[in-house]
Amino acid sequence: MVSLSTFWALWAVAAAGVVSRAPAVLAVGVVPGLAAGYVFYYTLFDVWRERTGLSALGMLFFGGLYPVTSMRAVFTTLRPSWFVPAMRATGWPARRVGAVLGTLLAADLGLAVAMFLTLPVGHSAR
Repeated sequence: MVSLSTFWALWAVAAAGVVSRAPAVLAVGVVPGLAAGYVFYYTLFDVWRERTGLSALGMLFFGGLYPVTSMRAVFTTLRPSWFVPAMRATGWPARRVGAVLGTLLAADLGLAVAMFLTLPVGHSAR
């Protein structure tokens, strides 16, 4: 959960860098954000190793060879039936963590919309 939260927070920083047209802010969000994303997916695929028989590195770097398996692992984290027991197992407060993750996700989606709205519109050649 920490790596997922870190990834979403850094992605928000990167999106804010795009919206504000500040390359330094963008770089601060992108580089560590990619690292946090890889840590999250490695951890997730390592948990799924027992179910699939595939190594975490194999699913991380060669996930295209196993698209159904890797997508099933990714979308599992979005189901409440997975989230609540995972929080109980860690001892973290499920509602508080869910609220923080939901807020980060909403902020990221809002920044994504803002980012796409600030993209320049193509000019027609005359």
